[in-house]
Amino acid sequence: MCYFVFNKIINTKYPLVKIEPAELSKNLNNFITSPFINNDEQLNVFIMLITELCIKRTPSAGDTDNYPDNEARCIYTLLMAVPNTLNKLKMFGNILNGIFKTFHYDYMKTSLNFNQRPYYKLFFTFISLLDNVPNNAKVFNSENTKIQYMNLIADFLKIPSPTNYPGFALAWLDIISCKAFISCFLDEIYSPAKEKNTKIIENYLYLIMDIFNFLKNNVNSNYNKYANKVFIDNVYKYLYLLSTSYPEFISGYYYLCIITLIPENSYLQLKNLILSATPKNVENIKSINYVDKNLEEEFNKNNFGNNNVENLFDIISILKQYLFLELLDNYIHNQDIETIKTICDKLNNNKNKNFNLYVIGAIVIYWAENVLKNLKDIKEPYNFFFQMIKFMEIDNREHLINSLLNELRYPSNQTLYFLLMINYILVRIHNEQIEEHIIMLLFERLLNKPIPWGIELLFKKIIKGESYNLLNKNFILNLNGGMSFIKSINEFIADKNYSKYTVFRNMKMHNNINMNISSSKEVNKKEKSEQIKKNNEDDGDKNKNDENH
Repeated sequence: MCYFVFNKIINTKYPLVKIEPAELSKNLNNFITSPFINNDEQLNVFIMLITELCIKRTPSAGDTDNYPDNEARCIYTLLMAVPNTLNKLKMFGNILNGIFKTFHYDYMKTSLNFNQRPYYKLFFTFISLLDNVPNNAKVFNSENTKIQYMNLIADFLKIPSPTNYPGFALAWLDIISCKAFISCFLDEIYSPAKEKNTKIIENYLYLIMDIFNFLKNNVNSNYNKYANKVFIDNVYKYLYLLSTSYPEFISGYYYLCIITLIPENSYLQLKNLILSATPKNVENIKSINYVDKNLEEEFNKNNFGNNNVENLFDIISILKQYLFLELLDNYIHNQDIETIKTICDKLNNNKNKNFNLYVIGAIVIYWAENVLKNLKDIKEPYNFFFQMIKFMEIDNREHLINSLLNELRYPSNQTLYFLLMINYILVRIHNEQIEEHIIMLLFERLLNKPIPWGIELLFKKIIKGESYNLLNKNFILNLNGGMSFIKSINEFIADKNYSKYTVFRNMKMHNNINMNISSSKEVNKKEKSEQIKKNNEDDGDKNKNDENH
């Protein structure tokens, strides 16, 4: 029955043989007036059955059958033909629900042999059919616009995401990265501010965060499997496409992307790709050579604009909830070092690494977005993070250094401020272990192209040796390869042909750097344990003296 109805509808819109128009119209009208359309449950069952029919008749390879394409056209035809008195948007939601039920059953049944192809073709064809209509135009002869239907598809795709259905990951990524789908959501970025619909943009952002959640959860498991490698490679290509076509989107929501991609030492190239996204209005500034310029003077001139960070992630609420906002405001008004010690003690006493990562990142963003605008009210503009690095434990210090390096992005006031502050810390900290920790984490960023403008400028200013003599530091002299290592990094940065440097060379450098970071951590942990032991001994002696007294 379903097979017969399905063929009748397809032949009505796309006739394979010559049929009288009156007969075509009669077939379609008979179906529209049937219970299949008027009843939500019946429509759901009908869609499930024709989806199952399409899947069974679609081979796992080759283009010999077009059943998923025909189903997409069938759905499109139905939505065009049904009366406007029906809620077509609700009907489309029921259709997606029917497709998902078949998809879930098929996925659970076939497991590792799951065939992604028909579902990919089904959604790709339907998106292509919708793409012919302008974003805000009415579709299906109804009051609903194209973007409303695309939003329903985006909401649906959050369910069969790579995290929930890894076997569908490659097809899912191809669907959300097709041009027709991306442009429907992200073209809103270039709309006038009053007309911009940020909810549409954020709906697409959640799909990207699903990708990062999948990568985060699979950073160590099944990493050597071919499918996972192909997926990661496609994610790099996809992010490169977004960073070049919609740099304002990536740079505006960079913080959400970065914090989703924990742990911090994973996917550094992907993070660099996100942090390198440069809005088109400042792209020309990157060609100017700032290595020989006085960056303090450039910062005071305020020639650069501010970084654009979209306020989706409520930084202030997080800081307020965990009682950090009051401490930050107290420091801004009083500049009291004891306040910094209190903040560091709260973080050091909390052993939840993810919590500390989010809070430290939120503190840095809050400082960049709120404090930097009123920097003249603070006597020592670099002292806050200078003291935090001194008082923090090794793991929290690494979170802080990475959060500071994340702010070295495209040319802006924030980038210059954080660049000057890191340089200030290196010059005045007088602690080679902390200096080594900063430099080694900086080196990690330098070994993964594309390199953000701020990261590259910081490295060039440091090796120039105007204020900080990096090349004579013990940890550089003791580094395997010594000066040749620094030289090879310089050559890697200068070489514009990315393909010359393979993953193996990068991995060799990474291992060299990671050994130094690990050894630095071990030294710090050893010192910390010795300090704790000494404190316990002092407390014991004090208790004995009290008893004797």
